[in-house]
Amino acid sequence: MTFTSSETSADLRDAQAKAIIDSLIELARTSDIKSSSRAALAELRRAVADPLRAAPYVAPYLGEPRYDGKPERLEKWSYIVAGLFAIHRKHSRGVSLGSAFKQINAKSGSIEPRFLQLLTTDERRLEDLLRHAIRLLAANDVAIDWYRLLDDILWWNSDDKRRQHQLARDFYREDKGLGDNNSETEETK
Repeated sequence: MTFTSSETSADLRDAQAKAIIDSLIELARTSDIKSSSRAALAELRRAVADPLRAAPYVAPYLGEPRYDGKPERLEKWSYIVAGLFAIHRKHSRGVSLGSAFKQINAKSGSIEPRFLQLLTTDERRLEDLLRHAIRLLAANDVAIDWYRLLDDILWWNSDDKRRQHQLARDFYREDKGLGDNNSETEETK
């Protein structure tokens, strides 16, 4: 991945995040035919408890670190998301965390308090709540857009809380016949 000086660090971060998610989806896609993919996903499941276990599958896509005493957000959250992906490998373009929770709420009707807790949490508790959220999605067989999830997390601490507002709109918006028909679901095992 080579970038020119005219491209911003945000472009670089976005390209790195996309490459990481692409590689995870490819592992899931090939897990039925390649034992190395199955082994990688097993190791990534262990990364839920110890995110650095995801390093062999994430670090190759990261650029040079600019440490200020702690890992950059992309590095930290890429390790965490890789572990979460291994728990629930179902991917569907355009399905935000808010839309996914809305699908579960339509089935059970009792998910709103959990969603609000996640939506209003600060970054210190976000990892734990996301782990529970992804397990809930897996138990209900609801796909999520992993590209969007990582991007939303990377912007979680923005002052305007733009991502949380968008997730809330996705959860509370009334369907007007559009539904999720526009999303592409990738069945990954």
